[in-house]
Amino acid sequence: MPARRRHIMSIAACAALMIFAGSPRPAEAQSILKLGQANETPKTGCAGRYHQALAEVKGREYAAVETAKSEAASGDASLPGRMIFNPIAPPRERLARRALQTANQLARTRNQPAWQSSSDAKWIIKEVSNELGRYLGQEETPFLCGGVPAYLETMRSYLARAGANADSAEELFQAQAAVAQESIRDTLELMKPVPIPQSAPADRGRMSLTDLRPAAGIGDRSEVIESATNANGSDLAADTDPNPTNATAQAPETAPSEPAFDPDLPPLKAPDPIPLRSDADRLQVLASLMEATERGNFLSDPTTTASFEMSAEPRAEASQLATIRPVLARLQELRPLVYGARPAIRDLTLRRALIQSFWAIEVLDYLDHRPAEAADSVPSAIGRTLSAIETAHRANCGCD
Repeated sequence: MPARRRHIMSIAACAALMIFAGSPRPAEAQSILKLGQANETPKTGCAGRYHQALAEVKGREYAAVETAKSEAASGDASLPGRMIFNPIAPPRERLARRALQTANQLARTRNQPAWQSSSDAKWIIKEVSNELGRYLGQEETPFLCGGVPAYLETMRSYLARAGANADSAEELFQAQAAVAQESIRDTLELMKPVPIPQSAPADRGRMSLTDLRPAAGIGDRSEVIESATNANGSDLAADTDPNPTNATAQAPETAPSEPAFDPDLPPLKAPDPIPLRSDADRLQVLASLMEATERGNFLSDPTTTASFEMSAEPRAEASQLATIRPVLARLQELRPLVYGARPAIRDLTLRRALIQSFWAIEVLDYLDHRPAEAADSVPSAIGRTLSAIETAHRANCGCD
């Protein structure tokens, strides 16, 4: 009997184990509820409402980011794809260096928007976009409402690094305009004819001997003054120190920064600004530089002048560029003036000055035609997604 009882008890234990194994475990039951059965608990808390709002943002604003990425504009194939002129010496000011860097990027990418102008900017945009996708698709947690303002601030800082908040176009343009005006003035000054020497004016004012430093070997100054008086027929003693010494005469007291003006020269005035704002202004400056070149006979072969004149009918291969970017088309025509094995201008100093002026004008042209960030661009769509997340957080995460 005891052996039979032990056998019956072991059979009952096995049956109980089989029943327990066939029943759903707590983890499995939780997973089923999480997947959304009819007995799921409605999301009524802050985190639940915010999670639902994020799902709506993902299907609306974030979907526009993916659309913008697939429709991102390519560069203008008619542009050269590189800078036509390179500076002899790079600029030293920060904004002028930034202007040159921006123009180089625009030239290389054929005028694509700022976020497409470098591999770094493209990588940042890609990572920010992917991170937003992960954030909007995350599962609900009790802590979903926490840390959202700091998260949005971080995402916006990365977006700014991709070019959305770079130095303003106007600030760069003004800095480069100052560089261009100085270079153009220097080039025009270099091509002016050498002035013919003029005789000195008859009356340049009376000079006092006390303004001169005593020379070694000269005897008593009174004897020098007396001999000068007898020679010139005028009394210079009134202009001298009544108690002469061997010390150096003191110059008139002037501020260290105060320039000494020649009384025979007219007062200096600030140069007039050179208009460079529009295509027409920049073309006019290029025409002025060419006129000065021809007027000074700087071309090695005067018969080639006609080949550098601006024609109303551009060549067929340059017609498309001349239509959309006339300044760049004109700069391409002027390139043989200063580049090549046999440049049209042989004067090295003038060539370097013209290259500096042409380069400065080219940078200005790229900055002036810098593409604005379109409303349907990727950075704009990301910005709207961040604003939508901020609005959803403000509307749904106000629980105590």
